[in-house]
Amino acid sequence: MASQEFYCGVINTGDIGVLQHWLGETLRVGTGEMDISSDEIAEFARAADQMLNATLSQTYHVPLRKINRSGEVKYPDQIVVLAKKLTASLAIQARSKDFTQASIAKKWEEEVVLELNKIISGIGAGITKLDGQRLKGKNRFVRPTVVPVPQPGEVRTTPGGAIG
Repeated sequence: MASQEFYCGVINTGDIGVLQHWLGETLRVGTGEMDISSDEIAEFARAADQMLNATLSQTYHVPLRKINRSGEVKYPDQIVVLAKKLTASLAIQARSKDFTQASIAKKWEEEVVLELNKIISGIGAGITKLDGQRLKGKNRFVRPTVVPVPQPGEVRTTPGGAIG
């Protein structure tokens, strides 16, 4: 396998340094006791990217674009952290024989889903926006005081043709 790029970073053959923090001592890669290959990690990273894209596609055009920050081109920081956590979680759940580690990894996955939902709902409330990413729509909600009030006898039609 040549190097492949995912939200969590570049995964090279025999090297998963981008995930070492999350995997810790649970799974060993590239040592004499290889529990999991970098090809398998790439599959988990691909699955994590698909899960992230599925959630983010409600609001953003996916796949996400890289942004240039201080001369470094990368994905938004929140997405990188969530992708690493989710990739490690999927790998541990699939390969760990220890129930405690697998249950902790499942909690990580749930935390990622909650954090993604916070990002999505924060956009609707106007609080959060992923840097450098294109939203699918503009404001979904408009304060009623901003919408002009129709004059008596005036018929208002919506863009869809309904009368309201």
